[in-house]
Amino acid sequence: MAAKERDTDNNEFTFTNADLAQFEERRKKRLSGESKTSSWEEAKDIITGNSKSDLCKNKNS
Repeated sequence: MAAKERDTDNNEFTFTNADLAQFEERRKKRLSGESKTSSWEEAKDIITGNSKSDLCKNKNS
């Protein structure tokens, strides 16, 4: 997703129609169960490599 223009007067961002379509696609996948969100703790573990998920483990380990 490209960087967005920020309206400093209203402290808001402007999104394109393509951005909005991408948000809606992600929303549909999440609601259908095709994808999921992560808690802050889960996200932090994934980022730091401490995740217990098989998806995040290095296959060469």
